[in-house]
Amino acid sequence: MWIRLLRFCLYAIYLFAILSAIASMFIFFEWQLGEPILLSIGSTEIENTHWSFLLVAILASVSQVLFVLMIYELRRIAQTLDVTDEVRDRLLHLRFRKAGAYCIIGSLLNRIPAYLYYWKYKSTFHTTSEPRVYSISYNLGVSYDSMLFLFSIGIFLLLISEIVRTNNALKEENDLTI
Repeated sequence: MWIRLLRFCLYAIYLFAILSAIASMFIFFEWQLGEPILLSIGSTEIENTHWSFLLVAILASVSQVLFVLMIYELRRIAQTLDVTDEVRDRLLHLRFRKAGAYCIIGSLLNRIPAYLYYWKYKSTFHTTSEPRVYSISYNLGVSYDSMLFLFSIGIFLLLISEIVRTNNALKEENDLTI
């Protein structure tokens, strides 16, 4: 029952992550129109005041895709929990490793470029008392406001991968001694 519930939750998260990644691509259409854009990545809000805004948006979109890939690998892990031990043992190590790498790289690509852009160009952002009208506002957070939290989850997944790899090696050695 718990495995089925886990699969359902991961499936729902996977669908919403795909929708979020697709929606993040619309910023490039808006960029072509030359309209002012407000991009929120976590708690950092940046405006398109410099050409490097496009680079930050591209890296944020790539991080969205990496987040989708992480959820995909976690879904594959949940699906292999019913498979026999021999097949599962070979697959779990790789899948945990991929999920952890996607999480770490995605969290770094999502936050660091936005922080750097904000601190470099914050003086060029709209600061008058009149409210600026944005044609559209994008929020590309991945539901967690802390890059450190996502980074920690990635490291945790990599540690689980190493535990599974060590377990496989010990099991092989134990099978040989019997």
